[in-house]
Amino acid sequence: MLEHRELQWQFIVGGISWRWWLHSVAYVRVHVSLHVQIWDLETGRPLEMRINEHYTTSCMMNNGEHLLMARTDRFGGSTTLVIWDVLGNERLRQLRHDASVGLADHVSFLAISPDDRFAVAGAQTTHDGSAHYVVFDLTTVAPDQPRLVAFDAVVDVTVTVDRHEVVTGTRAGQLTIWSLRSGKPVRRLAATHTAAVTDLVLSKDRQMLVSASADCTVKLWNLESEQLIRTLHGHTDEVCGLYSSIRRIC
Repeated sequence: MLEHRELQWQFIVGGISWRWWLHSVAYVRVHVSLHVQIWDLETGRPLEMRINEHYTTSCMMNNGEHLLMARTDRFGGSTTLVIWDVLGNERLRQLRHDASVGLADHVSFLAISPDDRFAVAGAQTTHDGSAHYVVFDLTTVAPDQPRLVAFDAVVDVTVTVDRHEVVTGTRAGQLTIWSLRSGKPVRRLAATHTAAVTDLVLSKDRQMLVSASADCTVKLWNLESEQLIRTLHGHTDEVCGLYSSIRRIC
């Protein structure tokens, strides 16, 4: 398996399959762990990686220079977050929560707040299928105990928004806003779905949220006012995925 991320057209940052294993508690899942690798676009050659850092999910930070990686260490000993400097090709920092997310479930979701202060790593638990998240504050020298959050939701139906907040769509059809600072739900959007939320995307200016649901609808929300703008009907089956070309709210 190979995934790639671009960095200002100078390097390609990707992951190369390292190992996989089966993990079964309530059901069987295949876990794929990747090694980080950087390629020089000018030469087409891979750079020498002094540390064989591995991860199960990653995202570029908003500064465009650092790669954020997360993993659950083997046998659930800890949840580890790594900040990698792509230009310097070195590990800048490693943060650890000395427990797994869920029941030693692998981290499959990772997101960063718009100001690069908070990171959210999530896993779909094999125990009851709920989504468990651990929140790291990337600005602290001696990290506090990470905040743990759980919802009856699909783990990647979550987006980070402004004001150090997160929106998670639940299987009950709710859009719950929770705080990265406290790890606690703070409010819900009104007029939510009547069945499970299946996907969430943000507009380019991060002012509009679009939600899809098993109730066969798509809803558009103004995040500033937290009001419903429009409900799109017409599907005869659940809407499973979204892609938005919306740049701003008209």
